[in-house]
Amino acid sequence: MSAKLQDMSPSHQQKMAKHNKNLVYRYYREVWNHGNMSVINEIFAANHITHQASNLPNIPSSGRQGIRQLVTAFRAALPDLNLTIEDMVGQWNKVAIRFTIQGTHKGELLGSAPTRQRVILSGMMIHAITDEKITDTWFSHDLVSAIQQSEPVPTAV
Repeated sequence: MSAKLQDMSPSHQQKMAKHNKNLVYRYYREVWNHGNMSVINEIFAANHITHQASNLPNIPSSGRQGIRQLVTAFRAALPDLNLTIEDMVGQWNKVAIRFTIQGTHKGELLGSAPTRQRVILSGMMIHAITDEKITDTWFSHDLVSAIQQSEPVPTAV
């Protein structure tokens, strides 16, 4: 924690945490659920870095373009995608969420052919915010389970 954060009054820390939570909520509502990519520049720092538990193929881990490509890939694969924030916690300059993504697998999903099956993906993210922009994101997800769910169900013979 920086000296600047330590020196803040508790009420200022609460205001900062609330503001940061609103910023993160806006990102998921507008970008993930509504596909409004135009707000990415308002929400993310140009030098944003995504720290992933496992690298997603063909998705850059830095910059706003990586965010655009990630969201575009998921929204193309799951056109009825809905991201639900299950939990959100904010303190100082960090906001953590636990999320669930649901959608029908109608497009290629990170190398997996469309199956038209309903999939559910869960995960967690921690966002660091500086100067009212998200600068870092730590990302952990259960992508393997989501891909397994999208496998066609065998028919009885």
